[in-house]
Amino acid sequence: MLKAEGSGSSGGTRTTRYRTALGSARETGACLDVALAFGYVEHVEPELLGKLDQVRAILARVVM
Repeated sequence: MLKAEGSGSSGGTRTTRYRTALGSARETGACLDVALAFGYVEHVEPELLGKLDQVRAILARVVM
């Protein structure tokens, strides 16, 4: 999953792609927050949130 966004690129383009993936992962978290706040969903599994945190942490390390 993590490799899909930047795996076909190299050099600076690869970093840009992973940075885009990080933005998308952050946006996903924000969408889950909004869905909870507006009552579109009642609950988000903690395991899912944990995995999303792991993805964001890995991507943050890759692009730094």
